[in-house]
Amino acid sequence: MKLQQRFSVAIATTLILSSTVLTAFTSIARSHSSQSHTQNSSSVKAAEPSLTPVAQSENLWNVVAVSSTGRIFASFPRWLGENSVSVGEVQKDGSIQAFPGNQWNQWQSGRSPAEQFVNVNSVYVDSQDQLWVVNSAAPNFGTVVPGGAKLVQIDLATNQVQRVYRFDAQIAPEKSVLNDVRVRDGYAYITESGLGAIIVVNLQSGEARRLLADHASTKSDPTLVPTVEGREFRNAEGRVPQTHANGLALSPDGQWLYFQPTYGPTLRRVATADLRNPNLSEPELGDRGESIGRTVAAGGMFMDRRGILYLSSFEDNSITLRCPNGQLKTWVQDDRLLWPDGGSVGSDGYFYFPVAQVHRIPRFNGGTDLTQKPFDLFKVNTSTQICQSS
Repeated sequence: MKLQQRFSVAIATTLILSSTVLTAFTSIARSHSSQSHTQNSSSVKAAEPSLTPVAQSENLWNVVAVSSTGRIFASFPRWLGENSVSVGEVQKDGSIQAFPGNQWNQWQSGRSPAEQFVNVNSVYVDSQDQLWVVNSAAPNFGTVVPGGAKLVQIDLATNQVQRVYRFDAQIAPEKSVLNDVRVRDGYAYITESGLGAIIVVNLQSGEARRLLADHASTKSDPTLVPTVEGREFRNAEGRVPQTHANGLALSPDGQWLYFQPTYGPTLRRVATADLRNPNLSEPELGDRGESIGRTVAAGGMFMDRRGILYLSSFEDNSITLRCPNGQLKTWVQDDRLLWPDGGSVGSDGYFYFPVAQVHRIPRFNGGTDLTQKPFDLFKVNTSTQICQSS
């Protein structure tokens, strides 16, 4: 009986030891597998964003737009006093060709501005491959040339001007600066940064309305002092230029218009249905707008079909992303990005944008031109954007 008990205890002890060894081995194996998986996962990282040079120009450009077929167009505002092309198409060899050519790019002081570009602030290609050109008609930061303010529609299938929407002094006052534009569902939305307003144009009837002209949302905050390349951004009189409603973007579904003054600090949006509603008073329209969070000082903005907002951040030489969840993330940063400006995402998945060097032009440097030619145009692959991890 005692022998049997001893034998049973020995068997039990052996089973316990075997079980313990097996458990320990299994635990070690799982730990090793987990560590190996973690190491493999951490070694697979998203590609780092990198700047790819596209073209260079001897003239200052501030906005680029890309068609569905990959054609690249740029606006050339008259900010350096030279008689440059106003709208140009970047050729495959990197050269710039005046677009649409003929008299549109030949304006000079004293000539009629009716069928010519006087001062172009931006270009935009819509989903129908129509190129929209915003002609502020205020060269060298001056006042509007009478009869010159207009929005020009060019059909990229024929390279012909389709229609010209002209603005009188009620829509584009003498000190106004028509700036950026977005087009969708029969309406154009234009920021006016000289005095602060949003212009809404019915593209069928041609009627234009000047909205939010007396609302704080379209006005620059006079207490903000942006810093670029380590210096405060001021004009020859020592004042910070007050650039009001500037960048704008449409949501992927077209239901919202996003906008901000150049220096921020707040990004706002307003329903496009409210902007199109003529029955809303100015106070009612202003109350329906929304402040949706902080933003960066930006030369331009563009929203892609995923709802990611690309902000050309000139204070830190970067392109900053505002992710759909509201987070701001520095995407690509480089010392060459001296005042990045308005960009566009092409069908090839790249974000294209020019470097404008606005802070180096004579107006902001006591009359001395500190720009370094040529002016660069870059692109960055949007597959490297960092919002998917947020």
